[in-house]
Amino acid sequence: MKALFQTLAPVCLAITILASNTAHARTWTSADGKSNFEGDLIGYNAATEQVTVNRGGQEITFDQKLLSDKDITFLNNPLFPALRPSPTAVQEPPAKSKFLAVVQTVRQLKELSLLT
Repeated sequence: MKALFQTLAPVCLAITILASNTAHARTWTSADGKSNFEGDLIGYNAATEQVTVNRGGQEITFDQKLLSDKDITFLNNPLFPALRPSPTAVQEPPAKSKFLAVVQTVRQLKELSLLT
């Protein structure tokens, strides 16, 4: 039974991640806290500190220093590396890229002993 759980747990996690909304909708707040907007995170490049968001159907890219500390913490969350491409990564077709991101996340969770 334990072996079955160990086999199925990562698969269920991967399916859940793939089935979830791939965009990461949230309310983004300015660094001064005076304004905010709704948008879906499309990408984040930690090396250049550039954030790409879909806001009302329009893709916008801007520097992370324009965002609140809370938003920057969200972008740099080590548990969600799949949210942002590696600065040196070659862009792959979306389906393959999503699958590989899930596999990478499952492996990292196993390394952190969050999955057995």
